[in-house]
Amino acid sequence: LNIQQERFAKQINDILRGSSTVTSNILVMVSSKAAAQSQFTLTYLVNNANWYPTYDIRAKNVNSPITISYKANVSQQSGEDWKNVKLTLSTGNPTVSGGKPELSPYYLNYGMNYSGRQSAITKVTGRVFGQDDRLPLPGVAIRIKGTSIGTQTDAAGNYSIQVPNSSAILEYSFIGYEKMERTATVPVLNIGLKASSQQLNEVVVTGYSSIEGYLQGKAAGVNVQGSPGSASQISIRGMRDKQSTPIEVQQVENQTNVEFNIANPYSVPSDGKQYLVEINEVNTDATYQYFVAPKLSTDVFLTARITDWNKYNFLSGEANLFFEGTFIGKSLIDTHAIADTLNLSLGTDKNIVVTRTLQKDLTEKQGFGSNKKETRDWLINVKNRKNQPVNLLVEDQVPVSQNSAIEVETQDVSGAQMDKLSGKLSWSQNLKPQDEKQLHLKYQVKYPKNQLVIVQ
Repeated sequence: LNIQQERFAKQINDILRGSSTVTSNILVMVSSKAAAQSQFTLTYLVNNANWYPTYDIRAKNVNSPITISYKANVSQQSGEDWKNVKLTLSTGNPTVSGGKPELSPYYLNYGMNYSGRQSAITKVTGRVFGQDDRLPLPGVAIRIKGTSIGTQTDAAGNYSIQVPNSSAILEYSFIGYEKMERTATVPVLNIGLKASSQQLNEVVVTGYSSIEGYLQGKAAGVNVQGSPGSASQISIRGMRDKQSTPIEVQQVENQTNVEFNIANPYSVPSDGKQYLVEINEVNTDATYQYFVAPKLSTDVFLTARITDWNKYNFLSGEANLFFEGTFIGKSLIDTHAIADTLNLSLGTDKNIVVTRTLQKDLTEKQGFGSNKKETRDWLINVKNRKNQPVNLLVEDQVPVSQNSAIEVETQDVSGAQMDKLSGKLSWSQNLKPQDEKQLHLKYQVKYPKNQLVIVQ
């Protein structure tokens, strides 16, 4: 019986998703010292409205500037359709607490363990389905908690989202189902959502006003204003007509947030689906450089560095990358980084070949007295098979000791720049067409014989 009840609840959910007939009344009490005839404008707050940014980043070649299209994915389930409304998108988040954090005492004692771990997870993929019938759920909203990074599931219930770090928490929400949170500790997360009949009954409008035929409102991060009878060239999905005038957006920088006033009217139905709104398009110069970290991967990536990118008021979000007219994948714009330079990866180039091999003949393992010595000699070979010169940044590392009994001696790094705190090595190589270079990395580790130390 419970399974049948949940199945009926899902059918009710499907029917109510497109419904916008439910309204509520507002009672206003007015006090005046003298008789007066006045006009009132009522504003209201709805919680079931949100937006998150996405970007299209395009580059024709390594000699051209980069074009960044700044877009907003707007959705709402307020119970009423927004028809031909003027949108104001705010970077403020009313769901985040406004209270400042307080530091608590940091005590140390025996038996306390403090350890950090690093993860190479940068993207999480998976499938979202109903927990009872195992059927895929399209249109599920997925957000990185505390950020503006988000996406939604496709028609088959599949999703893919870029994550800034391994401690990121993914929030899954869908009308008629209980919300769920998961930490991004693995690259694949399949989620089963449980149906909630209680949430179905809570889909109501929290406020409504009609002043001389104009509809006005204020949502969580979204302001709407428009006329139901006004004409518009915008389609129902909010896509800008290619033949229309360029996007007109006014940026207003307040004390704690930035607002984007979209001049073109848009229609956003109350169905919870994402509707695309274009915010801005900027052209900026970029510095192109090839990058490889052969210890992790011998694939050579083309990167673009954009300086002074903070002036565009970007929010954290996923970016679709296009290079030479081809979609090459997704990246992440993380605005929490304080650096003035934004690094974007534009895919791999197979015409630059890199190998990293261990010279076995020169690898030594010796024991003297109570200590043991191990030597590692790596040969990094790079070759440019392209018909044009390239600027290649090669990064590797030597181990860093955190114990006074373990000594690391760097013997040969072929003139690399070295960060002694992290052990990172950097070589900046200018390679001519068909040019080939060799880089050596040699170091020795000394440690007590009775201890186990893994030397790579």
